[in-house]
Amino acid sequence: MADETTFQPLQTWSELPIDVLELILSKLSVRYILRLQAVSRSFYNSVKYVLQSSSSSSFTCLAEPPWIYLGVDRRGFRFQSLYQDRKIYLLNQNNMARKFRHYICVGSSQSWLLLLGKTLDLTLLNPIFAVQFPLPPCTTIPCFSSFDHSTVNVWLSQLYPVRVSIMYGEGPYHIAYCTTEADGEWTKLDKYTRKGLYMNSCCYLDQLYALREDMTVEVWDFSTSLPIKRMEIRTDLAPVVHLAVETVYIARTEEDLLIVNRGRKICVYKLNYNSDADSYRWVEIESIGDSELILNENESLLTSKADDASEGISNSIYFTKNGSSSLFAYSLKEKRAEQLKDLAVPLTPFARLFDPNPSFFY
Repeated sequence: MADETTFQPLQTWSELPIDVLELILSKLSVRYILRLQAVSRSFYNSVKYVLQSSSSSSFTCLAEPPWIYLGVDRRGFRFQSLYQDRKIYLLNQNNMARKFRHYICVGSSQSWLLLLGKTLDLTLLNPIFAVQFPLPPCTTIPCFSSFDHSTVNVWLSQLYPVRVSIMYGEGPYHIAYCTTEADGEWTKLDKYTRKGLYMNSCCYLDQLYALREDMTVEVWDFSTSLPIKRMEIRTDLAPVVHLAVETVYIARTEEDLLIVNRGRKICVYKLNYNSDADSYRWVEIESIGDSELILNENESLLTSKADDASEGISNSIYFTKNGSSSLFAYSLKEKRAEQLKDLAVPLTPFARLFDPNPSFFY
């Protein structure tokens, strides 16, 4: 008689091999991973195991359409999906909402919120995975007077310790940076002038693109211990910024660097390089390809159509209005805007665009 092999059943999900757990979670979006975590302690530990494993540094799950952060109360951090239903999602991992319910969100980046306390303390918080880093207080920010909620931009590096950069001021703006290491302080990029130099900024991987008033673009490398200016791109032909333009944005896709002028109409310009003349110029375009761009006050969020299940209008730029409960879409081809959907609640000045798809974990 052949020997019979006895298999011992697994007692918990966390006993599954890491590659099997990764495969399961990769079929879910962040929203459903959070629901899975809430099922039981076993599920919670399994998810935590995958996200904190050193072998999972490149782990990705199904993309979730962009959210908008609405605020925090004792029940949790409040979010709404921009493209899907009008339901408000509450996140309260480890009861963190109770600790931060009196904090104001002054910026967000890559599923992280920058929270300002009553004593001018700053905290970098990921409300999805309940990870937080204390940052140097506002009193160490050069040329700081107060935060205008509509003009603060935040960008993070993917290295550890995390390099955090903020754009702030009354315009033109300053840009300062710090790390999440203890006893740090904020340092200005434009350290040799008290006047702000920048109109807006964006980040792609570990590079910061800072747009100056003269439409020159500074490219800063944040992958090193200290930021290094790698390029300064001056153009022969720059978009005209006049009084009808409310806000100027800069965005970086995988292939192109874009400038967006938002006013009564929205114009998009792409940076073109002429190898014969060895020069750059901004050229107006009527398509942004497979990218989707969302605008809110002074911030923007660039996503890929191929990466999410959004149901929007092709070749459009989406935008919100302070005090409005609607999401609008501006067609670059037809040069007109239309209401796309109703939001759950009117947006306050403290509403922030939020990317629920973490590109890195700590």
